[in-house]
Amino acid sequence: MGYVKGENGLPQIVEEEATTIRLIYKLFLEGHTPSSIAKQLMALNILSPTKRQKWPVSTVISILKNEKYKGDAILQKRYTTDFLTKKTKTNEGEVPQYYVENSHPAIIPPETFGLVQEEFARRKSKGGYTAYCKVHLGKNERKIFSAGNKIDVFKFKEYTFGIQICLDTHIMDMSIMQKEQGAEIIIAPFKTPYDSQKRAKNWSKYMLARAYECNFCMICSNYYGGIQIVNGNGICVKENLKNNSFLVYTVSQENDFNKKIDYFSYRKPELY
Repeated sequence: MGYVKGENGLPQIVEEEATTIRLIYKLFLEGHTPSSIAKQLMALNILSPTKRQKWPVSTVISILKNEKYKGDAILQKRYTTDFLTKKTKTNEGEVPQYYVENSHPAIIPPETFGLVQEEFARRKSKGGYTAYCKVHLGKNERKIFSAGNKIDVFKFKEYTFGIQICLDTHIMDMSIMQKEQGAEIIIAPFKTPYDSQKRAKNWSKYMLARAYECNFCMICSNYYGGIQIVNGNGICVKENLKNNSFLVYTVSQENDFNKKIDYFSYRKPELY
């Protein structure tokens, strides 16, 4: 899936299928399980690689772990055991394998592929998934859902993260509490059916100020299109407003948290 054999014999990208592959990677990095992704693909009436309506979970996992989507190739995954019958067998170490980098056009950036493999390892080490509940519900949501009652942060590698879901980002106290717990990067997923330009315009009204005041990075992502990254200096350092968009950005202490005055440290909570 994602490629056909081109005129020169090399893999050539099939853009319609590539869009599905990018969506799978995007959903996984947003926290969805392979099972959830399979259900969403079926709900969208997207056909599997075998052109069937049903998406096996194993197929989603295989796509997420296949190095060919980042432009690399492993040669001799299978080998011929009988040249007369053309019978082949999965290579389990009987013959050498060769890893070829940049052997064909990539559908997924290598950095994104790496993040997905790290996320697989993280979920495996945790022994499951951690739930982060939306704390502030909209008027219509209250009729259906129960709000979360805990504001947490979590550690991943060298940074401390917080999550603010949609309406949570509009509540300044949420940012203050996460900052007080040491949050350095806030992940803010939305599911707002605006056009991505309008979504980005709304973000610019308050996300930049929120990041600047609390001196943390904010990563905003809308399900219907649009990603924006704001650093701790209140500057939008990168954005992609296309549908099914990806962004790869490396946060650094030197560039993203070098504000001369950390206004948050001047607060007097005892007065508030």
